[in-house]
Amino acid sequence: MTWLKGMIRKLELALSNRIFWRYIYYRLFGTMKVREGKDSLLAETITEVKYQVSKGRWVSDQLYCINPLTELVLRRYMRMKRGVFLDIGAFVGRHSLEVARQSRSNKVYAIEPNPLSFRLLKRNIGLNSFGKQITPIKAALSADDCKIRFIVDGAVSRISSGNPSGSVAVDSLSLKTLIRKNGINQSRICLIKIDVEGREHCILEQICKVLSRNKSLDVVCEIQPTARTKKKSLELMSSQGFRIRRIDDSNYHFSKRV
Repeated sequence: MTWLKGMIRKLELALSNRIFWRYIYYRLFGTMKVREGKDSLLAETITEVKYQVSKGRWVSDQLYCINPLTELVLRRYMRMKRGVFLDIGAFVGRHSLEVARQSRSNKVYAIEPNPLSFRLLKRNIGLNSFGKQITPIKAALSADDCKIRFIVDGAVSRISSGNPSGSVAVDSLSLKTLIRKNGINQSRICLIKIDVEGREHCILEQICKVLSRNKSLDVVCEIQPTARTKKKSLELMSSQGFRIRRIDDSNYHFSKRV
């Protein structure tokens, strides 16, 4: 019955939120504002944030194929004022832009290694005039500072252990180096989003070590149900004093208050 209670809670949140009804209106009547260019789509989303994405790529579906219930719950845990947000695996910037929109006092660092996604991320920051709030960083996060190779297929990418055709070299930084190189005020980091296709455990370990003194910290993390390190990651966060909330099959919210 736990899943039923969770679904009822999501429905309650949805029915009381104007964004949900705007989403339904868009889906029923096709009124999402979209302009087609030769190679791209420019759209204004349900929260009035503008995105440009590559036409003909699966990335374009991100403008439409959004689960409104999951988005509402995610948005509940991704509220911030006068703090620093680390968007690790920023993609084209949906969450970075949303957090920047919440308050002009918010500072966002959007970390994305995929060259195509990074270009779109920078473009979307400019489209929304968030250049002073959002700093895009073209890099991956890992345990060490090194070069790694990514296999890139449009907006989809994954780490390669070799040097296959179609792969590109990108910088990989530890969390400690990322903070130092970009002059990030470590004590103000209060929100982190992680979407790194299976490498989340390494990053969670660094968060627990580097940000152990932060008084208030929320982490929203995607962990696939089949991930080999899922149990290990949940045990790690629990042992470090984080409260764990399961958002859906793939997303978790970790919170700590000192």
